[in-house]
Amino acid sequence: MSTLAQLQTAYLLPVWTFKGPLDILPSDSEELLAFSTSLQRAANRDQRFLLSERLAKRVTNWPGLFALLVHFYVLYEDTTSAIESAERLYNLAPKGTDAAFDESWDDFMRMIRRNETRSFAELYWPEARLASPWTPIGPLNAFTWRGFNHPRAQALLARWQSLAAELGDLVERYLRYAVIESNEIEGVFHVDSATIACLTRVGFFENAILHIESDSGIRTSSAIIKALQDSSLALQSISKISRGELELSVSSCCELHQIISQQSRFSVVDIGDGPQTVALRTGALRGTYSYTTLPDDHNAIVEFAPHDELPALFENIVTTVNEILHSDSTTVSPFVLAAYLHHLFLCTHPFSDGNGRLGRMVASLPLLRVQGPPLLITTALRTSYLNALEAVKASSDLSPLVDVFMEGIEFGMDVVESLPPLTDGDAQFRGNKQAGRTMNMFPGRAGVKPELCSW
Repeated sequence: MSTLAQLQTAYLLPVWTFKGPLDILPSDSEELLAFSTSLQRAANRDQRFLLSERLAKRVTNWPGLFALLVHFYVLYEDTTSAIESAERLYNLAPKGTDAAFDESWDDFMRMIRRNETRSFAELYWPEARLASPWTPIGPLNAFTWRGFNHPRAQALLARWQSLAAELGDLVERYLRYAVIESNEIEGVFHVDSATIACLTRVGFFENAILHIESDSGIRTSSAIIKALQDSSLALQSISKISRGELELSVSSCCELHQIISQQSRFSVVDIGDGPQTVALRTGALRGTYSYTTLPDDHNAIVEFAPHDELPALFENIVTTVNEILHSDSTTVSPFVLAAYLHHLFLCTHPFSDGNGRLGRMVASLPLLRVQGPPLLITTALRTSYLNALEAVKASSDLSPLVDVFMEGIEFGMDVVESLPPLTDGDAQFRGNKQAGRTMNMFPGRAGVKPELCSW
């Protein structure tokens, strides 16, 4: 019997029957009993995986649990997490305890590590070709912005300041709309236009979700609201970083990634052999090879930064952002700085998922620093956005991306100004008003409540 088959038959059972080092039980028998009961009640493999991963944070002395997690991580294509769990297993069940287990586990580890070193031909389907290999991103002075429309940028910032000074909730609505569209464009969920308008107007309440599309990644109203609230919380932290109230670091970025990814732990991928579910690594830099394809050619591979170089590369991103935030220079427009940071973040692709959502938040920092709006990219701009990203990579000219950023912000302000004000009839959507509230990004600003906003 193969090693993988042994894991499937032995370690997925709620009662552990393997005789050897995996038979060591945790000291907390009540925890084991509760876990076993939960596994039996779990509706599917994804739930069993999440239960196991959650338990591993509390019970750290059970070899069988980490053997189970290794199995799950391999099934979900998360090689790095599989190896980390295997190393924890070795610490709990050292080699030499059981000869059969040692031999089986050595075979299994060889299989896992082979996934880290697969060749290009093994990674991709026959028609795939490497269109854009990874190349390091240069400093800002290696780029141009020849087509940058400075008067338009100044007008947008002035319009935003005017919007923020008005009485009412226009800024709140813009922030809600930005959060909704950032999740929509990445496929975290899909709702109809009436729902987007309702959520933007009244706040993040379950009753405001009128329709969930059939291709939505998240399928329940409660999970969609939680994803929106999580993104709002992360954007709040980004705002505090722009004001110097919080520090931007590698660890804080990983914490923000953990926050925005809580409702999108799984993804379905298909590279030619049918769809399969993968578990996305959250709150930590990715540990495997990563790529995308060109928008108009799904056989053309675009490589991201090698995962073994990510620690140094991401430290450089954080350093670059902090240098921009603490610089006294005003010679470069915040729109240009936002485009550069976004290009740097996305080309590096530090995380398994959520790079677009977090990358737009981090790239918003130069704008927030001058009390401007955070970036807003709508689903209608998705093609222009992706084409602009490729154009920057091909030409080292940031202008196409700056243009898309300005178009998105302008469109966002148009939308929130066009929506009707709240009426008594909107109470049906709000339910428990406190449930949809979160901290205000701009405390003390005119037209915005100083403590809490309902977005």
